[in-house]
Amino acid sequence: MSIIEKNDNSRSSSVTDSTVPAFEAKLPQTSENVAEYGNYKILLPDNSSFKVIKDWTQEEEDRARWKVDLTLLPLLVAGFFALQLDRGNLANALTSTFMKDVGVDSHQINVGQQMLSLGIVLGEIPCNYVLQKVGPSNWLPFQTIVWGSIALSQGWIKNYGGFIATRLLLGLGESGYIPGGLYTISKYYTKKELGRRHTIYFVGNLGASALGGLIAAGILKDLTDVNGWSGWRWLFFIEGIVTIAVGVVLLFLLPKSTQDSSTFLLRKWQLYTERERYILTQRLILDDPLKALDFKGKITVKDVGRALWQIRPWLHFFITITSLCITGPIGTYLPLIVRKMGYTQFRANAMSSIGTWISLVYLIIIGQIQDRFKPKATTVIAISGLQMIFVIVFRGITTYADNHLRLGILIMIQSFSALAHIVNTSWISMNSRIPTDRAIHLALIICAANASGIYNSQILNTDDGPHYTKAFTALAVISIISFLASLFTYWQYVFSNRKLEEKYGHAEVFDEEELKDGVVTDDEGFVVLDHSKAQQAVGELKFRHFRYTP
Repeated sequence: MSIIEKNDNSRSSSVTDSTVPAFEAKLPQTSENVAEYGNYKILLPDNSSFKVIKDWTQEEEDRARWKVDLTLLPLLVAGFFALQLDRGNLANALTSTFMKDVGVDSHQINVGQQMLSLGIVLGEIPCNYVLQKVGPSNWLPFQTIVWGSIALSQGWIKNYGGFIATRLLLGLGESGYIPGGLYTISKYYTKKELGRRHTIYFVGNLGASALGGLIAAGILKDLTDVNGWSGWRWLFFIEGIVTIAVGVVLLFLLPKSTQDSSTFLLRKWQLYTERERYILTQRLILDDPLKALDFKGKITVKDVGRALWQIRPWLHFFITITSLCITGPIGTYLPLIVRKMGYTQFRANAMSSIGTWISLVYLIIIGQIQDRFKPKATTVIAISGLQMIFVIVFRGITTYADNHLRLGILIMIQSFSALAHIVNTSWISMNSRIPTDRAIHLALIICAANASGIYNSQILNTDDGPHYTKAFTALAVISIISFLASLFTYWQYVFSNRKLEEKYGHAEVFDEEELKDGVVTDDEGFVVLDHSKAQQAVGELKFRHFRYTP
């Protein structure tokens, strides 16, 4: 259990434990503000303790957070954008002469996509273990350059063996970036700020999916046969170069942490001022005391085992692995399906991005409103339900509807296909009790996202075309299961909170002697004790304690 104890009359050093980096408190010298500041004593589960002084104004905190919004977030979004370009451009290459030049059919393309997903699944947790050991500013730029080089090399593929090898290596190279970026965001923002920042982060993913078709359309149209290269070779080469460039930028600009904002290449330069680093660090501990554990040590194998032994992250794993059932088939074959409807190569690539543009609009709206939803599950349940409905409708009309109606329904399916997973990552992050758990849980969710690619890559085959009745029967069943899984996960959190209420009751005040006797002894989370003057006047000890976010 972790306890924060507040005493308004004490003004000591901001951090007393030598294992936690200290900052000098800079109290504004205005008497009218002094009463607003408090001294918090934090007791950690490892029996260490330190103090945190809240000695900044809300305006200062807003400015510091805004600076992170303008620096850290765009860098991570750029990396995610490059990742999705390299992961998704195969779909556009299929509208060119890729299958003929490499000598592969749709079944072999599916195997290649399975190898990509397998590589990501195999590397996800090990890469996040390494990230915890060496730090995001050292690991994320390095892996971006590595997978960019692999993506670039796809321009020289000549046969099926080369295709399989590069897809597997690309998956291994990309593994860990998405949860690593999510974890990095959690190290800079409070719980109530995470939902919106997670959706902003995934703008890089959907933005690349939306723009990727347009970019590919231009490259395939203008560069085909230039210097004797097919258009798809130029596509892989150019987008690989872009990724390497993003990795170099990350080497120069991605900060290490809220405590040390130097970068991999600029070790003597600080992105944030000393005062900003102080505020960014202390506010996180006040929001979630267990984040202090993140400042005290690195992840261990025991931490990984403990995080994976819990039941709740596996429920979120199941939501993601089922909700993304449609993403792989649609992402890989939609441009080809549209072209077979009679559209030109350019229009097929451009039109296949319409659903992603709609999804991007949905994501921006969700980012603005999801933190206001109580319960959090509302968004996931609604998205899963809508996706389920559109998949069932498409299965019902696919054998007799004209191509325009079928395309319209496919676009709507595409627009919802990734949203439940995106909100699910925010949901599990908010319910991970300590930073090491959060890192592993996020890696587990991204493993689920890519594990879905292993099975869904074989759902849609050209042999089932042009109506794909078998494929969409399977997708309809999986969509129903995903919807039910989100409902069950919500119920589980509600039930867990009821059990905590039964244990602690609804009271928000306890006698101090009761506290010492162990009334509040639950390692699910933390308790915040408030010794403010108002509470002292009535002789009560007020606290807030851990609850899950359903």
